[in-house]
Amino acid sequence: MTPAGKRDRRIVIEQRAQDGEDAMGAPVENWVSFATPMARIFYGRGDERREAAREGASQAASFLVLATAKTRVVKPIGFRIIFDGSTWDITAAPPIGRREIEFTATRRAS
Repeated sequence: MTPAGKRDRRIVIEQRAQDGEDAMGAPVENWVSFATPMARIFYGRGDERREAAREGASQAASFLVLATAKTRVVKPIGFRIIFDGSTWDITAAPPIGRREIEFTATRRAS
């Protein structure tokens, strides 16, 4: 298990709420805060980071959090991570042992 001191960044896990419409009738995604765990973050390999920066493409990262009643229910569909001013789409959420979960996510290209 990762020592608590290594989980040193706060992330926000949001859950998709019922979608709505804006004033023009266009669909609008609604998200609500679901959990705010501390995480240890691992970014993609150096060549992946350089490629993402060069092309303005998505960036991959892993967010290692303590397994709790809330974090255990987070799935790739219907949840996302907000971190460092960016939105991260969760692509996988396999548990590591019984005490931790590693969310794999991709930052949306702006």
